Amino acid sequence: MAIKKEIYFGKTRRKVFELIFEMSDVKSSENDGYETNAIIIGLPKDYNRMGTRDAETEEKEERDGREKYTIQGLKIEAASEFDVLIFTFAFFRQVLRQFMLENPSIKLYSLIDDYLELQEIDDVFWTHDCVPDC
Repeated sequence: MAIKKEIYFGKTRRKVFELIFEMSDVKSSENDGYETNAIIIGLPKDYNRMGTRDAETEEKEERDGREKYTIQGLKIEAASEFDVLIFTFAFFRQVLRQFMLENPSIKLYSLIDDYLELQEIDDVFWTHDCVPDC
């Protein structure tokens, strides 16, 4: 099951930036466990601790005119598929929580019916919002 969650962040609703959380399908790993790739796209350049770049973020920069999107990724391995899911969401939450602590004037928004609705970190990671209907 792959997951993709899009939210927005900014000081006001008038000027927001997209933030994308993605998790690839969970696969069996070589050491009798499971693994997935967790990716966060869209945090400001100065917050990119890993210094990573890729073609997708460069295309977004050209298209949106925003300077320096970033991508942060982590390969997550665990003994069960459930643990992979839990560790992935923990990675997403911790990166977002740290970003919000370092930038207290930033607010989170979700696009609901063409309106940006104010969100809290706990609202972002409701499982029913992140996991697609089967």
